[in-house]
Amino acid sequence: MICLIDLDTVMPGTILYDVGDALRTLPVNLPEDAVDVEKLEISIPLTTAFLEGYLAIQGKELNEYELTWLPFAAPYMTFIMGIRFLTDYLSGDVYYKTKIDKHNLFRARNQFALVKKWLELQPALQAFVREHSQNIKSADQG
Repeated sequence: MICLIDLDTVMPGTILYDVGDALRTLPVNLPEDAVDVEKLEISIPLTTAFLEGYLAIQGKELNEYELTWLPFAAPYMTFIMGIRFLTDYLSGDVYYKTKIDKHNLFRARNQFALVKKWLELQPALQAFVREHSQNIKSADQG
């Protein structure tokens, strides 16, 4: 068996943290420290493919709370990382390694720009998750 483990988030918690952290980076066209946030884009096809695959395999295990909040996992985790990068920048860059001056500030601005983009996608993501979770429930009952 092959398994992906993110050692930064290995702890008790909701699966929404893991899904949100994966979506925070997977469908985004630029690295998290990109300076030009105007060029940031989220790939809808990659996002929906990830969610569709995840729901097909794990959807039956999710409770109503998790299904309801699944579309918000990406902006939530992206916001948390933005706060963490900004806090580290304001604290003198003591946690995250930096390569250039204001590196964590660039990371924070990038994450906050992504939060805005994720929130703009919410209606479509909510409809997508709702439709796919209903398909899972229908298949279970059939």
